[in-house]
Amino acid sequence: MNHLNIDQVTLVGNSIGGQIATEFSLSYPERVQNLILLSPALSGFVHSTDLIEVLQRVQAAVPDVAKMTELTLAAPFYTITNKSPQRGLMVEMTEHNIKKMFEWATPKSVWPKPSAIERLDQIQARTLFILGTHDFADCFRIADHFRAVPNIHFAEIQGGDHKINLTHSEEVYKNIVTFLEE
Repeated sequence: MNHLNIDQVTLVGNSIGGQIATEFSLSYPERVQNLILLSPALSGFVHSTDLIEVLQRVQAAVPDVAKMTELTLAAPFYTITNKSPQRGLMVEMTEHNIKKMFEWATPKSVWPKPSAIERLDQIQARTLFILGTHDFADCFRIADHFRAVPNIHFAEIQGGDHKINLTHSEEVYKNIVTFLEE
């Protein structure tokens, strides 16, 4: 941002990208004017047994990228995406991300302490939290934690799962534009 002479930004993040955007807004509050989160992950959040089991099955398939992709997409939070015309793109993105994880060779992510879940009330940016009605239960629990953010707006996308940006892009776009124009 400094290199480009940009003082403030609107950050948009989906899933783990939402977690990264949240951490950035907590670390550099003066740099983030708006924070837009689509089904974000959250550091410090304790995931459900169901999600942990999905991740363990995917991990057990290492290094078989095709099998890891298959298991990832079989997760219950991609049911809408798997039936959509965007399924091919989702397969391609998932394979790409898995291959990148092998290149990075990072065994574990390291997030700032204290975790974001403990500091959500410190987010200064206007925040929009968008969630699909068919996302997995953990995301709804994460949304409950985000209610601690002082200036937050929530939007639900009817019929959307964890990849609402792929399957319901027009509704996501409309929600973002409406939020930014307020």
